[in-house]
Amino acid sequence: LAADEDYCIALSLTSNAKDQDLHLKKCKKDKTDQWTYDESTQQVKLKANTKRCMEKASSGDKKVKVQLKACATSGDKTDQWGTKKPSSGAKYQLSKKGLLPWKFSNVYAMAGKAEPKSKDIDIVFKKYVGNTKDQWHYNIKHYTINNNKYPAMVMRVSGDVKSGTQIKTAAKKYDTKDQWTFDHENWLIKLKSNTKYCMMKAKDGFTEGINIVLGECGKGGVKEKWGIEEVFTMKAASVTNVRS
Repeated sequence: LAADEDYCIALSLTSNAKDQDLHLKKCKKDKTDQWTYDESTQQVKLKANTKRCMEKASSGDKKVKVQLKACATSGDKTDQWGTKKPSSGAKYQLSKKGLLPWKFSNVYAMAGKAEPKSKDIDIVFKKYVGNTKDQWHYNIKHYTINNNKYPAMVMRVSGDVKSGTQIKTAAKKYDTKDQWTFDHENWLIKLKSNTKYCMMKAKDGFTEGINIVLGECGKGGVKEKWGIEEVFTMKAASVTNVRS
C-alpha cells in the first residue's frame, strides 16, 4: 500500500486454493503475499503458484471482490491489470501516408472493399492506390486502426474471436474486438485482447479482393505478414583484392 508500505494484498487463507478472497494485511513477505506481474498478458500472478492470478469475482464495472483464481491462458477482461503501451512497431508497419502493406510486396495493402464511411465494409487485400479506401492510421491512445478520411470507422473483428472471422469496418468502441497491437519484429498485427490471434489474408495468392480475417498467429505463413518492405539499391561499386 503506497500510504503504508507495511501492508500488502494477501491471500485470506494460508493455502493457495482458488476462489478465495484477497485481503489487505500486514506484509509477511511469504507465499501468501508475494506477486509477479506478467507484462505480456497483463496478469498479476501469485509468485508461489503462477497458475493463480488476481481476478475480479465477476465481470462488469460495478464494485466486486478481487479473488485468487486460475489464470486465463492469455488474460481476459477479469484478470488483466495495468496500462499496456502500444508497440512502437506501428511506424515500421504503417507508412506516414496510411499504407498498411503486405510485407512481401508493398504494391498490395489492406483496404476497404468499398468506401469505408459506414460499418460492415469488408477489409480486403488490394493493390495500393492511395485513396480513402486504403489509407489508415493507428490511434496509439486507443489501439485502434482508423480510416484517415472517416476516423470514426475502425477495423474490427466482425463476429466471434476465432479463426476465419472477417475483419470489417465498424464504429469505434475501444473494446476487445477493435483494439490491436503491432509486433514489428515478427511482422504481425495482433488482437490486443487475445494476442493468440492476428490479422491475415484468408488465402494465399495475389488475387485482389481476398478477405482479411482473424487467424492464429504463427500459423498463417506469408498471409499474416504486414509491414514496410526494406529495399536497398546500389549506385556504384568496385571490387578489390579478388583472390582465386
